[in-house]
Amino acid sequence: MLTSKTAAFKHSMAKKDNRPSDRILIPPTAAASLPSLRASFKGNQVQSKYLMRKYLSYAASGVLSPFRALERLQFDGKVADLKMDKAPLFVLGHWRSGTTFLHNLLCQDPQMAYVTTYQGTFAELSLHPLNRALFKTTMQAVMPKRRAGDNVILNADLPQEEEFALGNMGLGSFYDYWYFPTNIQTYYKRFVNFSSVDGEEQEARWMAVYDRLVRKAILNTGGQRFISKNPPNTGRVKTILKLYPNARFIHIYRNPVMVFLSTRNFYKSMLPYLCFEDIADERLEAHIFSIYEQMMQQYETDKLLIPSENLVELRFEHLQKAPLDHIQTAYEQLRIDGFENARPKFEAFVAQKKSYKKNTYKVAKYDIDRVLTHWNFAMERYGYSVPDHIEVV
Repeated sequence: MLTSKTAAFKHSMAKKDNRPSDRILIPPTAAASLPSLRASFKGNQVQSKYLMRKYLSYAASGVLSPFRALERLQFDGKVADLKMDKAPLFVLGHWRSGTTFLHNLLCQDPQMAYVTTYQGTFAELSLHPLNRALFKTTMQAVMPKRRAGDNVILNADLPQEEEFALGNMGLGSFYDYWYFPTNIQTYYKRFVNFSSVDGEEQEARWMAVYDRLVRKAILNTGGQRFISKNPPNTGRVKTILKLYPNARFIHIYRNPVMVFLSTRNFYKSMLPYLCFEDIADERLEAHIFSIYEQMMQQYETDKLLIPSENLVELRFEHLQKAPLDHIQTAYEQLRIDGFENARPKFEAFVAQKKSYKKNTYKVAKYDIDRVLTHWNFAMERYGYSVPDHIEVV
């Protein structure tokens, strides 16, 4: 997810144990417009130990302002006039459900347009040649080679999710919770299911900013069909259909036990490099349980709005075993051409990923019991039991 990749924008390399230092890491807020930055901090208290991170964010945002203006001046017309001839494709799924692997695999198809890691942070500096020369080159030089928390390879040109970019282009996003994690429930209501007091206004603003981002991604990559991987969109199906009525969707799901363990590990690995306040482990875990339930229940309700021929649901464990077979089936069901043309690239990507090392877990029985209590609805709905390959202690 974007959290780790954009968070990798830093001034120096790791300490001797190869872990990046949170004291020198500049969060994605550094690339936000000043209005967006002010919106993210409004009403929130920055803890004293993170004040330098806040000051660096404002300083960087101010320095970047004229470059954002330059890009808007030269490219706003081209963005608005762009014709989207092919229905966009949305990869849905809760964090840590295999969305990154599926997205990266699909993006091997040359026809796909997507938000890159660079654009995911510097959304308003992604098209002008001068901006790319200055900031993309710098980002690539200083970012680590792999993502903290799950060992995924990082590169400024690799596919990325959109949520940080939306925040940097607009007036806040759901990923503001990475900065102020105690407010995650508020951000979910405000920026995912648009159920806050100003929900209709927020939804309209989100659609406008999102469509602008999609068009910029198409111009940036040169693809013809935009493909999204943005986990919060799993709870936004109704809104996405308002914007793109003929959109295609692939929902990937995974054993909830593994989702919880992986999500908790990832959050605890990345929060120190992004946040402006600390959160107790117990409170963080309560949020993980709550957000999953809200998002997956919302998806199960809203997926009925999607024409059946425009939705594929995919089990992560099945994709792992036979990725090309399942991708080919998805292309056929969703009426997306070009599979055979992209097959060699798909095959090369799959072969490369065979050496990828996943995290392993020793799991407390207490954690297993909590998953079975809070997410039993998903265990039953998706046909899962406790994995037999994890060690329960």
